[in-house]
Amino acid sequence: MNGKNFGVKKNTQKSGNKDDLIPPKVGRKDGLAPNLKDAPEDVRFGVMAWLSVSSMQAMYAIVQFVANIVDPRALQTEIKTQTEGMGSVSSAFIDADPSTQAQALNLSMLVWMLFAAGVCAWLTLRAGRGAPYSRVFLNVGSLYLALQAVLLVFSDAPSTMPLGFVLMLGILNILSGVVAVVGMWFFSRPGNEEWLGVPSRAEVEKYAEAVQRRREEEKAAKKAAKEAKEKQAEDKK
Repeated sequence: MNGKNFGVKKNTQKSGNKDDLIPPKVGRKDGLAPNLKDAPEDVRFGVMAWLSVSSMQAMYAIVQFVANIVDPRALQTEIKTQTEGMGSVSSAFIDADPSTQAQALNLSMLVWMLFAAGVCAWLTLRAGRGAPYSRVFLNVGSLYLALQAVLLVFSDAPSTMPLGFVLMLGILNILSGVVAVVGMWFFSRPGNEEWLGVPSRAEVEKYAEAVQRRREEEKAAKKAAKEAKEKQAEDKK
C-alpha cells in the first residue's frame, strides 16, 4: 500500500516538473479580443498611432505617384539604369517607349504601396486585439521607418522633383518614423501584459528556475553515472 502511494507521488512530481519546463505561452489564453472596447488606454493610443502611420504611408504613395506624373525624369533615369544592367535581355526593353515604362512602373509602385499600407492597418487592428506576431511585425516595421527617417535627414533631395513634392514626401516620411516609434512605445507600456497575452515576470522566472533545476539534475546524473562506471571498473580489477 505504501509502495503504491509512493509511486503515485513520484509520478505526480515528475509530471509537475515536466509542465514547468514548458515555455510560457505568448498570446491571449482566450484568443483574440473581439474588439478594442475593453482594451487598456495605452493599447488604444498605440493602435491610433499605427493607424495614422498607415494613413500617412497611403498619402505618401499618392503624393509620390502625382510627383512622378508631374516629373517622370527620375523614373525614366532609373528604368534606363536598370535596363542597361540587364545585358543581352535589355534589347527587349530599349525599344519600348520610356514614358510608357515610367507610367507602368509608377502605377505598380502606387498599387504596391497602398496594398502595404492596407496590410499594416489590418495588422494594427489585430495587434490591438492581442495578436503577438502582428505586433512583432509592426515593431520591426516601426524600427525600419524610424531608420528611414533618420537616413532621410542626411540624404540629398532629388534634383528633378519639384520642391513642394520633396517637402511633402520628407514630412510624411519623418512623421511616419516618429509616430511609428510612439505607437511601439504605447504597446510596450506596463499594464498591457494581460490584454496582449505577454507572460508575466513570475511565469518567466518560474520557467527559468525549472530549466536551471533540470540542468543541475542532468549534470548530477551524469556525474553519478561516471562515478558508478569508474567504481565498476575498479571492482573488476
